[in-house]
Amino acid sequence: MKRCVFAFIILISSLISKAQDEITLFNEDGECIAYIDTEDDDLPIFLWDGTPVAFIEREDGVMNVFGFNGVHLGWIDKSIFYNHDGEIVAKTKEAMGTVSSIEPYKSMKQITPITPITSFAPHTPNFSSFWADESFKLFLLKGLDD
Repeated sequence: MKRCVFAFIILISSLISKAQDEITLFNEDGECIAYIDTEDDDLPIFLWDGTPVAFIEREDGVMNVFGFNGVHLGWIDKSIFYNHDGEIVAKTKEAMGTVSSIEPYKSMKQITPITPITSFAPHTPNFSSFWADESFKLFLLKGLDD
């Protein structure tokens, strides 16, 4: 019995540790849409179903979001994701403040593609405090090959 309890504690500890290596990303409605794997130096972004769709590239203090197809998708500033129009498409839990939904179980991550040569990032727009009409999932799916 003690062995089972000990094994359970180790399992829970490893899951908590793993969760701390990921940053959950929420849409306007507070739904978990994607997460960043902070253990990987390329900072890949996975959809909740485990599909790798984008990655973060830091350049001169700017955090750019690129798709695995090399296309620039947007920027991150103060834990908020912005599209090319400067509108908000996602936020981290920290930036959301309160989140109404409980994070559902994530599917297993798929293999991350090789980081491609990226396009040039466009000029950074003035960031808005308004949410985009575009869904965060569609924003990220632009990072996949057609």
